[in-house]
Amino acid sequence: MSLILVDDDPQIRRLLGSLLTHYGAPEVVEAATAEEALQHMLVRAPTGLTIDVELPGMGGVELARRIRAAPSFREVPILVVSASGDAQVVRDFATLGIHDYLRKPILPQQAGLRIQSFLARCRVYARSTGL
Repeated sequence: MSLILVDDDPQIRRLLGSLLTHYGAPEVVEAATAEEALQHMLVRAPTGLTIDVELPGMGGVELARRIRAAPSFREVPILVVSASGDAQVVRDFATLGIHDYLRKPILPQQAGLRIQSFLARCRVYARSTGL
């Protein structure tokens, strides 16, 4: 099981990466931009992604659109990480079938259940796809 964590903030990548590992993710690949995440996806298909909404260059919503447009990644679990509660952004992700959100600032004790649920969906996805 391999996850891609996409966030331009190195502190968030460290914190979220350590939480994902703590809750059982065996491999977490970090990407600071959407473009970097897409490059990682070409090398190895992920079993899940965490995507920050506010990214330099291509934003998180556009990254999610591109991922969902690829038939092989249409069902990959995605956890959105955002400091924004913008209703339009929530609707944009919902139209892509993404309803799993983690709000910034990330509080480890409160994020645990959300991360565990996300990782459970990643495991199901990995089994169903043979990844």
